[in-house]
Amino acid sequence: MSTQAPDQTSTAYPAWSQPRPPNRHLENKIEPGRVPDVQFVNTEPRRNGEGYANFDLQVTADTRMENVDPASHGDVEGEPYFIVYVNEQRFARMDNLQMRENGTFSIRMEKRGLEQFERGELDIKVRLFDEDSQWDDIYGVWTGTVKYNPE
Repeated sequence: MSTQAPDQTSTAYPAWSQPRPPNRHLENKIEPGRVPDVQFVNTEPRRNGEGYANFDLQVTADTRMENVDPASHGDVEGEPYFIVYVNEQRFARMDNLQMRENGTFSIRMEKRGLEQFERGELDIKVRLFDEDSQWDDIYGVWTGTVKYNPE
C-alpha cells in the first residue's frame, strides 16, 4: 500500500461530475476471474488511523475481448472499459482500455466526488464492460469496501 502526503487545499481537485452511463440494455456475460483484484492506492490515511480521506484504485483485469461482438456490428473486437460505482452510484469511468490478459489499470477517485459521501464504509464496485452500439455487455465485476473518513 502506498501513501501520499495529505493535500492542503481542495482547490487542487477539479469539479466532479458523474460519468456517462453504459448503453442500455445491459447483457450479463460475467466470466469469473475477469477482475480478480482491486487495490486501494495513493491513500491519504487519517491521523487517527480510521480510514482514508482519499484514495485511488489499481485494478487487475483480463481485458482481452477478441471476437466478442457479432460481425453485423462491423468489428468483432470488443471495446473494454471500466465503470466504478460507490454506494451504487456511478463514480468514475475509464474508457479505451488496452487488451491485456493480466493488465493493471489505475483509476483516479476524484476527491471532490468522494466529498458527497458520509464518513463510514463505502461499497466499491468495479465493472468491466464491452461497449456496443446498441447495448453494453458486462464481463467482469469486483466488489469490496473501504473505510472513508473525510474529517
